[in-house]
Amino acid sequence: MAEEVFIPKYGQTVEEVTLIKWMTADGAPVKKGQELLEIETDKTNFTVEAEANGFLHRGPYAEGQTIPVLMVVAIIGKEDEKFVAGAPVGSAAEAEAIAAAGAAPAERTAEAVTTGEAGKVFASPRARKLAAERGVNLAEVTPTGGEGVRVAERDVVAYLAAAPKATPVAQKLAGESGIDLRSVSGTGPGGRITKEDVELAIRSRAEAARPITPAAPTPLPVAPIPPKPVVLPEVEVVERVPLKGVRAIIADRMGTSVHTTARVTLMMDVDATEFVSVRERLKAKVTEAWGFAPGYNDLLAVMVAKALRNFPYVNARLAPDAIEILAHVNLGMAVDTERGLLVPVIRDADRKTLREFGAEQCAEKVFVELDGGVEYLLPINRRVAA
Repeated sequence: MAEEVFIPKYGQTVEEVTLIKWMTADGAPVKKGQELLEIETDKTNFTVEAEANGFLHRGPYAEGQTIPVLMVVAIIGKEDEKFVAGAPVGSAAEAEAIAAAGAAPAERTAEAVTTGEAGKVFASPRARKLAAERGVNLAEVTPTGGEGVRVAERDVVAYLAAAPKATPVAQKLAGESGIDLRSVSGTGPGGRITKEDVELAIRSRAEAARPITPAAPTPLPVAPIPPKPVVLPEVEVVERVPLKGVRAIIADRMGTSVHTTARVTLMMDVDATEFVSVRERLKAKVTEAWGFAPGYNDLLAVMVAKALRNFPYVNARLAPDAIEILAHVNLGMAVDTERGLLVPVIRDADRKTLREFGAEQCAEKVFVELDGGVEYLLPINRRVAA
């Protein structure tokens, strides 16, 4: 009998994964322990390995597709076997015969499995095990095995896949309150049902059961002013990386942390002896020719600019739906002026030499854009030549 290749369940909250790529061709021979496919959860990436020797027969699942956990995506068996979606594994002829038999009584529903002695539900051992682990009532599952009278493992998997996604807290609250999650609309990421959604359903049920009493007329509510949409400045974007999976979770958590946690600065001690020595040698060598002495900020800024060009993924910004990698490396340099702390922007800093960078910082006047208009800032007195 062929061996099933299914999506493992990683953690209590993981309900589905994204198929990143197939690592083994369809029909290729595989050995036990060989990596077959790579998947992505909301935490990190994993690989699924072969549990037996044989030939891999992949299911109709494409790279980039979202797949529920515990779903069988391939089989490992003989060279002439085939993968049949939703059917038990075995020889190709056996799989096709069972699939045909299960398709005939399509009108048989969950009520059919409760017939028999003492209303017994007929189910395979693997189906009962999975149902017990996931808290599924087998009487609610539509059977397809045994000509529509026996619940198979694939039926439980399909039932779970069709169930609405909810956080563990929401599931617990719904169970305690007798709320059917299938009647609740989710507002979380990807339509996931949250605790707040269940609480709203509880309040709605309580209000529906409350007797209607005449109420005094109330003034019409004032519509709240909608928040202004986030508008990013006009810059040249060379690439937009879709914000999904692990990165979407990280972005959401980081945004939440800004409003819910205190911001801190990490301080480190480093040995800057050689750095100071290099600056002193440059100062003695080029000050007279350049008309100014290169400062520590100049050296650090040039190094940062070059690093951003070598690692462009860091030179990016977060849009509402994507990570935008920017075409130009522009650095803001904080400057203390009579009008307070301002941050002139050094455009294309990675393309400037140390002298060009320092000369721009020592310019007699700096353009600063304020409130949509461009005005001159007084000369920046930030260093002397010696």
